[in-house]
Amino acid sequence: MESPRSKIYRLVCFIFILLGNKADASVRITTLPSEMMVGFIDTLSISCNVSDNETLISITLSKSDNSERNFISVARVVINDDPQFIQPMHENLKLEGKINPVGSSYLSLVITSPTSEASGFYNCISVKLNKAGNIVRQNNLTEVKEIVPSIADVHREQKKMFDNLQTQIRHLEDKLNNFNETCDKKIDDIVTRDLQNKQSVQNNFNQVDQKIMNISEDVKFLRDSNDAFTHAMNLSLDAMFMNKFTHGKSTYLLSRSGVYGFVSAEIACAIYGGYVVEIDTREEYDAIVSSFRSGIKFDSVFLGLTDEGTEGHWFFSFSRRPVTFTLWNTGELQGTGENCAILFRPFGFKMADLMCNDQNRLIHFLCELSP
Repeated sequence: MESPRSKIYRLVCFIFILLGNKADASVRITTLPSEMMVGFIDTLSISCNVSDNETLISITLSKSDNSERNFISVARVVINDDPQFIQPMHENLKLEGKINPVGSSYLSLVITSPTSEASGFYNCISVKLNKAGNIVRQNNLTEVKEIVPSIADVHREQKKMFDNLQTQIRHLEDKLNNFNETCDKKIDDIVTRDLQNKQSVQNNFNQVDQKIMNISEDVKFLRDSNDAFTHAMNLSLDAMFMNKFTHGKSTYLLSRSGVYGFVSAEIACAIYGGYVVEIDTREEYDAIVSSFRSGIKFDSVFLGLTDEGTEGHWFFSFSRRPVTFTLWNTGELQGTGENCAILFRPFGFKMADLMCNDQNRLIHFLCELSP
């Protein structure tokens, strides 16, 4: 049975909806960061703060993928109550908030390892009773933008994580070297001077045991750092690629954005442990084209083959094997200098040759990851 307090609150909210929103500077919403590159930020924080002296009843945080409609309430804090989720939007959430009778009140949401779904528009709504006894509903809106990383962004961020991991490894190596030197010295001391002193021997061994425990903790920290690096790499896949599918033993990743040259496509695929796709059979070609026709919009995608070196002699750029399957569109292979190949939507995804480094044309790419 609904409590009288809940009935009153629901009635008040209904009245507020009828009155509409009133934008006010006393309602502030902040996000940190305001732009996020998925896979390369640890947390996203959204905070609502209300600072005037009117009687505050509640603060609600809502979210939408569109700034004008379809806002969904995520969390709310009500006077004399703890903050509560209304509709959680992510797995790793932390919620804090409080309505203070005097001074600033707040509602804060922290998302750990945010994904693309965390981007969008956030709205803070305060429900108050002013000095005249009138109900006032005020709000403030902000946007968290998702940045689709370029290949340079991915490479730079991963280099930072790799450098940090290398620093931790060097730190651990130094500790291990110091530990070995200490052990050697302790053993010499035990043998030469403390052999007949059991208590001293025990103390020395206790110190060695403690050092072993400390190094074990360092090893655990290093493993955790490596796990965090792997987790960030997996998250960045969502930001870098818009489609993932499998065929046979291979996994394929289709880029969200295009690049201006084939070398950039090779670098991007290599970062994720793969290479630009090498189509060996008609069956593999059909599976790839079938995945393209599922509503994803783009007009061309790089293939991992080239005839650079000997005109007309096509081979796979990664494995260096001779090409085993082609489906060129009529009229292709007529010129020189066009040493790379794409699948071209206007040709029904048949193959076309083109220059490998055209700075006026963005081309998507398909990475292949083999076991």
